[in-house]
Amino acid sequence: MLDCFVSQAWCRPFIKPVDETSCIYRNIITPLMDLTTVEHNLWAGKYDVEVSKFYDDLFIMHSNSICNIQRSRFDAYVFCQFNNGISKPPHDLNKLDFALAQIGAKLPMKNLLMFVE
Repeated sequence: MLDCFVSQAWCRPFIKPVDETSCIYRNIITPLMDLTTVEHNLWAGKYDVEVSKFYDDLFIMHSNSICNIQRSRFDAYVFCQFNNGISKPPHDLNKLDFALAQIGAKLPMKNLLMFVE
């Protein structure tokens, strides 16, 4: 079953434990679980007595992914609300471009494009 999971592209985020430097993730998501840990537990015999613990660990991964998706959606919503408030530059780009042209400079195109709607 684990080999089948690991061979699927959708499973990549669940193969290895979350990096220890991901403090925010580790504060929000508890308990942590990944397929490598499940495999280690399997080989260590932790599921020999109760197979249901194997499924419990898989369900922990499922629950963590749902929690992470909900958190990501909330973060995206907050970012969009914040971005809507600052999406319009507080200055006239034509005046800025004119002032820069007088000293022989100009805005890079990639910076200009982020202000174009």
